[in-house]
Amino acid sequence: YSNFNYTIDKQIISLIVRNLLNNAIKYSPNNTEICLSTNFNNKSIIIEDQGFGMTNEMINYLNNNNLNKIEAKGSGIGLKLCFLGLTLYGMQLLD
Repeated sequence: YSNFNYTIDKQIISLIVRNLLNNAIKYSPNNTEICLSTNFNNKSIIIEDQGFGMTNEMINYLNNNNLNKIEAKGSGIGLKLCFLGLTLYGMQLLD
C-alpha cells in the first residue's frame, strides 16, 4: 500500500463518519455486520452494510438540495451535512 495524506478538519470527518455509521446501523437489518475500512489505492473510506443503500437518484437529490425526495426515515439533514462536508474537500459520496 502506498501512503497518502489528506488534510481535513477532524470535526468534519468525525461528523461524516459518525453520521454514515449511524445510518448504516439504522437502516441495516438486525444481527447483520457493518464494516468500516479504508482503501489506500483509491484513497477512500468504505462503510459496508446490509441496508438498502443509496441509489444514484438519491445522490442526485442530495446534490440538488431535494431532501424531501429521499424516501427514508428521518429528515435527511445528517446525510446532507455529510454530502456538504465531503464536497467541501473535493470528495464524494458513492453508493
